[in-house]
Amino acid sequence: IAPSHLESFRGVSVFPGVAYRTPLGDCSVASDFTDHLLTDAGGTVRASLEGHWLKDQQRQEHSLEVQLPFLQVVMKRAPQILPLVIGDGTWETAETLGRAIASAVKNLRGPGKVVIVASSDLSHFYGDSQAEELDAKTLRLIEAFDAVAFHEELQAGRVEACGGAPIVTAMLAAQALGATVATTLSYNHSGKVMGDSRSVVGYGAVRID
Repeated sequence: IAPSHLESFRGVSVFPGVAYRTPLGDCSVASDFTDHLLTDAGGTVRASLEGHWLKDQQRQEHSLEVQLPFLQVVMKRAPQILPLVIGDGTWETAETLGRAIASAVKNLRGPGKVVIVASSDLSHFYGDSQAEELDAKTLRLIEAFDAVAFHEELQAGRVEACGGAPIVTAMLAAQALGATVATTLSYNHSGKVMGDSRSVVGYGAVRID
């Protein structure tokens, strides 16, 4: 589940093609999940290239595909995927999509057979100390596992995550599937890698069980 950085649209687009291609191979689209979501989520989810391809047919949105090589390496194969890009950050979209994902998992594969990934950076372009303070607050909210509170803080601008809507969606889907705990596994920012502490981007990894 990824945010759209370059195109603005309502609801959620699911890739209508057969696969996403990376240098490690093709990740085929799980068509049974696609069909379920298109039926279950009403007009919120639709098969569309929005957020996947721009009109010139050049791949520029990165937020979804950047996760795939990690999954391919960890799983030692190319997984089937359901590529979802969220075009707006509304609670209604996240709630509808979260419910539909949980329903699809229960009905088609069963919990434990599916990994839900929300793609997001954290804060952008603050000095390192300010970024660390802001990102710590964001991660604490996610660890509290309260999707409503996290969404409200995002909307108020008190925390930052470009993939905030995907995170909320993943939290809601995971809760519907019985998850109860969110744990931060790692945190870092670009300054620690690039050496420029004046303007950094934050990154975190959180596991939900």
